[in-house]
Amino acid sequence: MTSKFSKIVQLHEKKVEMARMDLENANKDLANIREELENLERVGNDIEMPTSGNVGMIQYTKMLKDSYRNQLLDLRQKISYYEQKAYKAKYEVRVAQMEFEKFNHLHTEELKKKIKRLDEIEAAELDEIASMRHYTANIQAKEVA
Repeated sequence: MTSKFSKIVQLHEKKVEMARMDLENANKDLANIREELENLERVGNDIEMPTSGNVGMIQYTKMLKDSYRNQLLDLRQKISYYEQKAYKAKYEVRVAQMEFEKFNHLHTEELKKKIKRLDEIEAAELDEIASMRHYTANIQAKEVA
């Protein structure tokens, strides 16, 4: 059975699904960035400053460590960005879910009203049929008597 809210309910249901997909994608992106950060930290921690050797090697190692440090900072900023993105996506899911539930409730109430009206019409028709049967039965009984 449909109501004037049927299409709206379907639209909001699609919005909820889209918002959930956005949240899932944001969480996946965040997990990937965190994994990348962990890998980079592991590699950066494995780099040891040489205790002996020429100055060029020491400068190269220092430059390499600085490069990893800058990459770590960039990844931490990306993590912050993706955390905010995931938070916003979670909020959008909640808002879309509330809108869906609101219109679904209105849809359900509209259907209940229609069913009630149909039940009342059916009851009136059954009463009319019963009255007609009773009337015809009385007429037949009078004709027989």
